[in-house]
Amino acid sequence: MTTSIDDHIIEKSITNEIITIFKNEDSQKSLYTIMNDQLRQYAQMICSAVQSYDVLGVAATASLVNAQRNYDLRRDYLTMMLTEGSSAELRDLVQEAESKLTRALEHECRYHELRETCKQIATSSNPLGLGSWASAADAKKAYRSLVTQVHPDVLKAFDGRLEKAGNAATRTLNVAYERYRS
Repeated sequence: MTTSIDDHIIEKSITNEIITIFKNEDSQKSLYTIMNDQLRQYAQMICSAVQSYDVLGVAATASLVNAQRNYDLRRDYLTMMLTEGSSAELRDLVQEAESKLTRALEHECRYHELRETCKQIATSSNPLGLGSWASAADAKKAYRSLVTQVHPDVLKAFDGRLEKAGNAATRTLNVAYERYRS
């Protein structure tokens, strides 16, 4: 199981601070305070990320399995580090980070679903899924249903990651629709 670079940095930082406390009994910082400081930094890092794949700590081209794994790791870390004595402000920040993680994972799931839909449409010999018996009205209904899913304007929410696939799928649908219309 791999973790992101950010996770390793935070884990190393926590370990170093714990070692410092145990070596130096006169230290003013308690282990509890260190854990809360680290948790605050980690939650702020998640909340400040803009792209869904950055929130999850994966590459823009990562598989859905990697996104899910990192979601689980980050969520587990947030809940593990939160203690009963944590401040309300810290609890709210962790809750916000967990919410952002959940939205990011949903966004990545939708991205992968749409990417697969675009790929299937672009490579299909019958992208509208209609038989030779279909009327122009059937073709129009199927076309509108599919084109609203893969149109480049709809796919803008994915930061250009689906632009080429959306354009190819839309072109394929346009050609197929023209066949049924004429």
